[in-house]
Amino acid sequence: MDSCEVVYVMQGIFVMGIITTLLSTGIIGGIICKKSKGEDRETLLMTFLLGIPVFFFAYYLLRLPLDFFLKNILSNYAGTYIFFQSFYAPLTEELSKLLVIVLPFIYRKTQKSNLHFFAFATGLGFGVGEIWFLATSFLKTLKSQRYHGIFFQVS
Repeated sequence: MDSCEVVYVMQGIFVMGIITTLLSTGIIGGIICKKSKGEDRETLLMTFLLGIPVFFFAYYLLRLPLDFFLKNILSNYAGTYIFFQSFYAPLTEELSKLLVIVLPFIYRKTQKSNLHFFAFATGLGFGVGEIWFLATSFLKTLKSQRYHGIFFQVS
């Protein structure tokens, strides 16, 4: 595989990340904006923007340490370890999203009638962060496979 094919794959990943980000933000963000009250929109935008780095917080500061801990104590119990892995996303991701909602300047704006908009905005931001995490992770995997001689061919 020559360097042109590697660049093509890399560009494709980023193009897909851009398309996914624009579509999800445009559609879901548009619905949130259209259905929410005007006075909430600025805080909803801030909630969305704060949701983006929360994915990285959840993954690197919660999920990986939890995995390291469980892997060490359950090293002789593979089935139990795999069972507990199924709870990583709900335990780390949902708690992290909740951290955005309980920030004082956001929490003050939430009411029973608009809480779902704040939840959607946080989840949308979290999802955008995850999109870019997956794109960069895929690139790292491709690069490491290329260096180890097991890179797949792009036709």
